[in-house]
Parts: sequence; structure tokens; C-alpha cells
Amino acid sequence: MRVEDLSLFIKVVESGSFSAAAHSLDLPRANVSRRINELEQSLSTRLFVRTTRKLNLTTQGQQYYESMQDIIRRLNDANSALHSHTASPSGLVKMGVNVGSDHYVIDILKSFKQRYPDINVEARYSNESYQGLFEHGLDMAMYVGSLDDSSFIARKLGGFSKVIIASPEYLEQNPVPVTPQDLLQHSCIIYRSYSQKLENRWQFTNQEIEVSYHHISNNYAHIAQAVEAGMGIALVPYILAYPMIEKGTVCHLMKDYVSSSEEAWMVYPSRNGLTHTARLLLDYIVSRVPEYL
Repeated sequence: MRVEDLSLFIKVVESGSFSAAAHSLDLPRANVSRRINELEQSLSTRLFVRTTRKLNLTTQGQQYYESMQDIIRRLNDANSALHSHTASPSGLVKMGVNVGSDHYVIDILKSFKQRYPDINVEARYSNESYQGLFEHGLDMAMYVGSLDDSSFIARKLGGFSKVIIASPEYLEQNPVPVTPQDLLQHSCIIYRSYSQKLENRWQFTNQEIEVSYHHISNNYAHIAQAVEAGMGIALVPYILAYPMIEKGTVCHLMKDYVSSSEEAWMVYPSRNGLTHTARLLLDYIVSRVPEYL
């Protein structure tokens, strides 16, 4: 039995499949399957129930996983202590990123690379739920919204406020909305969440308005660009609209009405599963994102 195989076992459990674990570790799937088989043989115990659609732990596998948590945590802490006193940290970290967050994520990753030149980062952009993202073998993921899965660990980045925007071209042809009620006279562009919920009920301080709409997207960057092109009015995260407002390609409307905000998080399956390099990236992102909110 090798320590590396114990870490692999935990990675498979937290990734949910051999394929996701293999992708995360840049290993052939057959290699992962073989090593887990060897681990089971050395323990004389079946750890997983394998079906064509899903991978589940056996009762013995669940007990073994829980008992390994403290051992792996201590091992990772010991490795981290050594890393901090030896050569420059190196390795690959895979993270999930919200679509439309390019302008600040890239800036953060650029400065991270300057600080840690030997750490490589793979960014996967997606509007999937954070649970779905980890099927792709990610170490961590950025997520905006409520968290409803206690098996994940989350570190708060801050609150993302939203603003009403429209292009000068659109406002030349339509009345400028001053209050939330005025939005009822406009056809808006709205967001569809990963859960397929249409976000056509816009929340302001002590008031909620159900708007009519003519265009839908699951990508806030697409919505902001559609607004910039003069297609209509939208409620988008301020962090995304700010560059367009500064350039004057869209106008920030109804500034006296504060919209609801959503919490942003960095989410990961387990404290024990993070490598030293992944912890460095996580800590750096958590420290830097508030500068952009």
C-alpha cells in the first residue's frame, strides 16, 4: 500500500468517478482504476460499488474514507510545512470560473503567476452548479448564489451587487426608467440560472418587480453585451457592468434604488483534498476578489 494510493482513493471519492479523478490528476483512467483495484486487494475489502452509471462507496469504503480524513490532513500539513521552507511551489491547479468574470479573474491570475511562476492554473468557465463542476476533476470552483450542499467547504469572497443598465442608443428611443415601476413599460433581458429558473423578478429595497422580457441567456456576459448593442434593459452584476459604464457604452440607471446582492464563494470538496499549490491559489483569490467588488 502506498500513501499516493490513499490520496488517490480520496480524490476518487470527492470527484465522484474514476474519470473525474483521472482528469484532475492528469492520469489515464485505466491507471486510476488499476491502482484502486490494487488498494482494495491489499486491504482485502471492496471499497466501491461500481455500476455503469454511478460510483458509490461500500459501507467499509465509507468507514475507511472517514478514517483517512485526519491522516491525510496531517500528511498535507506536513508537506505544506516542508514546501514553505524549500523550493518554489509548483504544480497544476484546476479551478472553475463563472462565465463573464474574465476581466477580474485574469488580472488576479496574472499577479498570482508573477508571485508563483512555477504554479500552472487551468481555468474552466461554466455556468454549471458547483456540484456539477467537480465531475470535471476540479480542485475548486468560484460560485455565486446560495449553497445547499453541506458536503462542500466554502470560503466567502463577498457580495455581488447588481445594477440596471441600458445603452445610450436604447434610451434615445425609449423613456428612461426612474423607479422600479417604470420597468414595467420596458421589455427586458433576463438571466436563466443553471437550475433553469428564470430571473424575471427583480428585487430592490423593499420592492420586487416582475418584468416582461424578450431575450434570455444563461450567461451574464452575453446579457451585458446585448445591452451594449442596444437590445434592451437588464439587471446584471455591477462587477461585470463596471467596465462598460466607465467607457460610456452603457448607462447605470436608477442609482437611488439598491438591488439585491448575491454572495460569491470559493467552493471545494474537502479541506483534506487540497494540495499545497491549490491552497496557495485559494488563499490568494480569497484575499484579492474583495478589491473588485
